[in-house]
Amino acid sequence: LDIQLVSDNLTDVTLLRIGNIGSFEQHSVSLKPGRYVAVGRRAGYREVREEFTVGFGLTPVSVVVQCEERIVISNRR
Repeated sequence: LDIQLVSDNLTDVTLLRIGNIGSFEQHSVSLKPGRYVAVGRRAGYREVREEFTVGFGLTPVSVVVQCEERIVISNRR
């Protein structure tokens, strides 16, 4: 089944059990039925994980994976 992954062209996306996809705005991937986790990483931002199910009437039209929450580093003394 085809799934459309959507990102911001800044986040590095990895689909667990499948492999690294990299940075993109839209990427189509063909997946077998099952549960998947897309992980997004971007320097200076909190990692994101998007879990989704393919098949069984639960297939999403698209999955958005983009890091938006900036990590604030505070100097504690």
